Amino acid sequence: MRRLLLLIAGSLIFLAVAVPTACLYYLTFTESGFRFLVGRIPRKVAGVELEVADPGGTIAHGIRIGRLEIDNRLVHLRFDGIRGRVALLPLLLQTIKSKGASIERVSIEVKRRTRPPTRSEPLFLPRWLVVSAERAQVGSAILTLPGGTTLEGRDLHASGIARHRTIRFFEAGLKTGQTGI
Repeated sequence: MRRLLLLIAGSLIFLAVAVPTACLYYLTFTESGFRFLVGRIPRKVAGVELEVADPGGTIAHGIRIGRLEIDNRLVHLRFDGIRGRVALLPLLLQTIKSKGASIERVSIEVKRRTRPPTRSEPLFLPRWLVVSAERAQVGSAILTLPGGTTLEGRDLHASGIARHRTIRFFEAGLKTGQTGI
């Protein structure tokens, strides 16, 4: 009887350690685990529509996303060719930290307001989330304003940190036409 209880207790302890470890390995070190996570992202949250196309790679070794579109009543964002590597340990502290990320093309379309602006301060991210990028690069970007005016830039690079109410750039640069900033 004692042997049976020890065997059951040992099996339960083994399962309590092995199952979460196997799940964590699957989600961070396999491409199908990353696709599983991306598939669980809701398509619509609080009036914001989100579409992720062609995800690949692993969280531990670098991800790639063919296209990411974010649409709400004020702006439509489209990111093509996203590549990056996220540090795993900061994820436990609800921080997305990337030492190097790149996006081939960004398109930002600002929409006309249909409602008057609210008096509250804008929130960029959820309160608990911090996003940090040491070297972010964008091949080309286009900003379309509601009147039809467009601004284009290429070879953008920046480093910075985003919190729920602030975005701070430590370094930024871009080329527009014949000039670079």
